[in-house]
Amino acid sequence: MGATVKAVKERCPGTPVGVTTGLWITDGSPTVRLERLRAWADLPEASRPSFASVNLGEGMFHETVAVLEGAGVATEAGVWSRADVELLQGVPVEKVLIEVLRTPAAEAMSVADLILERLEQLGVAGPRLLHGEDEACWPLIRYAGRLGLPTRIGLEDTLADETGAPARSNAGLVKRAIAVWEGERHRPRT
Repeated sequence: MGATVKAVKERCPGTPVGVTTGLWITDGSPTVRLERLRAWADLPEASRPSFASVNLGEGMFHETVAVLEGAGVATEAGVWSRADVELLQGVPVEKVLIEVLRTPAAEAMSVADLILERLEQLGVAGPRLLHGEDEACWPLIRYAGRLGLPTRIGLEDTLADETGAPARSNAGLVKRAIAVWEGERHRPRT
């Protein structure tokens, strides 16, 4: 991981480089994840990620944040539900990644609103990034544009473009998502 992060930082100076800590990278073991993350402290700063995404719903969130902090790596909190927000109180995070997963398109904005509302109620600091998966992906890109929130997209999130046609590449998805997001951002309000 260190060599890849270093190469990206060299190629894109000044661009924050983030990585995942999702349990899928350790076959579901939070303890193995912590062991691997502890090794990041031994990497030269140029080889360490700027931030790492930590999903609150995967367990050992506070321990993972502490290990990242010890390695000099900021935390991006992956919030999947309103209940996840409770775990964020008093935890220093770089930003909050609101991920609406396994949710029908018709319910995606309501779920996002519940999470955003709870973040505000608890005074959780940090910028928010809003995104969804599968059928919730494109409605939330539009909604993020309407709200002026950053978003993300890739083949990890959806295999289709906003028309439902098969996506050809990550780059193509990004291009289309920017157009959709911008269209919503600049659409007159009624």
